[in-house]
Amino acid sequence: MSDSTSSFTHVQAPTHLPYEIWAHVASFLSSDVLDVNFSFNRAFFHCAMDARYRSTRFGEFPNPQAFLAFKRLKDPSLSSRVRDLTYRHETLPMWMNSSSAKYKTEAPKGRLWRIRTLSTLSTSGQRIGISEHELIQIISGMKNLTNLTLESHCPTPFLYAIWPTFKASLQSLVLNMLEIPDWFIPSGAIPHLRSLTVHCSCPCTKGASSNTIHTSLGPYLNAHRDTLQSITLSVHAQCNLDLSLLFKSLSSFTELTALSLTQPSLTPSSTTVNGVSSDMAKSLRAFIAARAPNLESLSINLYNTLLSAFLSLPPPTTTLQPRFKSLQVQVWSNEGQGPPVPSTVASLFPPLCLYLRWHIPTLTKLDLGNVTLSFAQVKVLLQLFQSTAKESDGVAHTPLRSLHLAVVELEPELFVYASTMLPRLQTLGIAYVTLKPNLSYPRPQENNNGLVGLFRLPTFEFTRAMQAQCYFNHWELEHLHIRPLRHWPWSSCKETIADVFPRVKTFNGASRAEYLSSANMSNI
Repeated sequence: MSDSTSSFTHVQAPTHLPYEIWAHVASFLSSDVLDVNFSFNRAFFHCAMDARYRSTRFGEFPNPQAFLAFKRLKDPSLSSRVRDLTYRHETLPMWMNSSSAKYKTEAPKGRLWRIRTLSTLSTSGQRIGISEHELIQIISGMKNLTNLTLESHCPTPFLYAIWPTFKASLQSLVLNMLEIPDWFIPSGAIPHLRSLTVHCSCPCTKGASSNTIHTSLGPYLNAHRDTLQSITLSVHAQCNLDLSLLFKSLSSFTELTALSLTQPSLTPSSTTVNGVSSDMAKSLRAFIAARAPNLESLSINLYNTLLSAFLSLPPPTTTLQPRFKSLQVQVWSNEGQGPPVPSTVASLFPPLCLYLRWHIPTLTKLDLGNVTLSFAQVKVLLQLFQSTAKESDGVAHTPLRSLHLAVVELEPELFVYASTMLPRLQTLGIAYVTLKPNLSYPRPQENNNGLVGLFRLPTFEFTRAMQAQCYFNHWELEHLHIRPLRHWPWSSCKETIADVFPRVKTFNGASRAEYLSSANMSNI
C-alpha cells in the first residue's frame, strides 16, 4: 500500500480584476472587516470609506466628537459618500455658539485626550462651532444623497440653499413636523423620489388644519404621482382632523405599492366625529380602489370610529380583483398605549372579518398587531383562510406565509389549531396578555432561610400542557415570536418551546442556541 501525500498549491489572488467585481466581493463583508482590510486594494478602500460615511446626523447635542466627525465632511471626497442624512435645524444655534472652554469644563473624566485633540484645531478662546455658511457648504457636497430626514421645521432660505444639491439623487424623504401650519415643502418635483413619509401633529382643537394639510401636501403628492412607490402619513391631532379632502384631491398613483396611514384621535366619539369618520373612510376606500391600482401593502392604525367605518364599507365591485399581499391593522386604544379593551375588539371583529375575506386569496402577510383576540375569535379568523384556500392535490392551501396576532390567553391549543389550518405558515408572531392554564397557587412564606412552601409558577402549567399535547415536527414554521403584552413572565419555558418546535430556525429573532442561552425573561 503506497503512502499518499497531499500537495498544496499556493494560488495568488488576481490583482487585475475589474473594480465592479471587487466591489461586489466587498459587499459581503461587514464594515468592521472592511475597516481592517481597507488597504487591500482600491476597491476595498472605497467600499470602506462608503460604509464609514454612509450615514450622518446633524441634530444631536454638540460635543467634540460630533464637531470632528462633521467637519471632516468639508472634504468633498468624503461628503459625496454620504447617502443618509438626518437633520434637525433647531440645534443649529447650539452648534454655532459652542466654545472650547465650555467643553473643557463639561467634558467627562477619561476624555481629556479628545478635548486636547479638539483644542489643537483653534487657538484658546476662539469659537469652534459650525456656522450656517459652513453647514450649507458641507451639505452642498452631499451630491449623492438618497435618503433625507428633516426632524423639525426648517427655514425657507436654508432649504432653498441646500435643496438643489441632492434634488436629482434623492429617493426617500422623511418629514417630522411639529405643526402643520408651519411646515414647508420645497416646490418642484424630485425626479426620482420613491418614498415619502410625513409625521405631523395638529395642536388645534377645531380641525382648522384640515385645509392646510390638503392644500400643502395634496399638490406635492400629485407632483410625484408617477414615481412614488411608498407613502406613509402619520397625523397626531388634538382634534378629529378630516383627511377626506386630501384623498379626494389625489390623482392616480400607478407606481404606488405601499400605503401606511396612522391617525389616532383624542376626542370622544360624537355625531360630528361619526360624520367625519364616514367621509374619511369613503374617500380612503375610493382612493385605494380606483386610484392606486397596484397597491400591494396596506397598513392602517386609526381611531376606533374611523377604523370601524373603513372596515364596514361594502367590498369593491366584482370587476376588481383582490391584490393585497400585506395587510396590517392596528386598533388605537383609548389610553393611547397597551392593548384595546375587549369591548372595542368585539365591535370591530365582525367588520374586520368581512374586510379580510375579500383580500385573503392573495394575502401572504397579515399583522393584526394589538388586536387582542380570544381563542374563539382566532378560530373564526383561521377558518376564513381555510374556506377561501385553493385546493392542490386534494389539500386546501392558502398563500399566507406570515401571521402576527395578539391574544388574551396563550394556550397550547392555539398552536395546534394554527398548525392544522395553516400548515405552510413560515412566520408566526403571538403577543399575549396571560398564559393558560393560569392556575393560582399560594404565595411562598419567607423565613430566615429564604422562601418555603408550595409555589408553582403560571408557566409551569403552560409547560406541562405544551409537553403533553404539542409536537410540531411536521409544521413548516421557521420563525416564531412570542412576547407578553403587559408584564414579564415569572419564569421561563424556553426549553419546552424549543423542543416542541424542532423545525423552527429562529425564536424571537435569535438562533436556537442564542434563544436558549439568553437570560432575558421578557421572552418566554
